[in-house]
Amino acid sequence: MHSQLIKLTHPRLHRLNSTLANLEDRQRIALYLRFWESQSIREIAYFLKISWSEADQLIDSTLAELRTEIEKGNELAIVA
Repeated sequence: MHSQLIKLTHPRLHRLNSTLANLEDRQRIALYLRFWESQSIREIAYFLKISWSEADQLIDSTLAELRTEIEKGNELAIVA
């Protein structure tokens, strides 16, 4: 059976990509460590040389920033 490629596009995906590209280095590092490397907040704080509460706030505020961009456009188009 031949599988068909389905491409998902989001009208505001470029805005999200732009937001990710414009994050501060430590914001990107914190997200990478948390979600790709599954590091704890304490480990991230140690790596970034900041307090646990600062690391927690950094991740929360960065996610809020990204969430705002995602929620600006809720349409999802499926193109086959």
